[in-house]
Amino acid sequence: MVGQSLSNHQLVELFAPTKAAVTVLKHLQQAVLPEATQEQRALNIHGSYGSGKSHLAVVIAQLLRDGSGESEFEHLFERLRLFGEADLAKQLKNTFLAADDADAKPYLLVSLYGSGTTSLGVKLIEGLYDALERHSELKPTEILPITEYEVC
Repeated sequence: MVGQSLSNHQLVELFAPTKAAVTVLKHLQQAVLPEATQEQRALNIHGSYGSGKSHLAVVIAQLLRDGSGESEFEHLFERLRLFGEADLAKQLKNTFLAADDADAKPYLLVSLYGSGTTSLGVKLIEGLYDALERHSELKPTEILPITEYEVC
């Protein structure tokens, strides 16, 4: 779901906060701050089938990649306020600035999905190369070293 859904902004608009999701969003907001420790930066989302893990992952990915400036995030922030999490809504908006804000620092999303590749390192390089190719302003050949992936 996550890979195909990263461009579906309705998933952000329709996201319904839960106690577990709020806990993850609070952790995320703190994890990206400069003073966060290395241990705080790790995020592991787990739960039973149908509990909303993939939906939450899409919301997080779009927040990291695009910031909070899209109208869909206003819907999410309103839902958080109605859920009793007005402070969290404000903190997320102030931490993940809109993409057009001069101080915004968006993240480059590198998607890793199962494939025939046996090495995590090779899969990471493939994912990084694909992510860089989606950004025309970035030149993969100037950023990445020559690899077996590039030769193939």
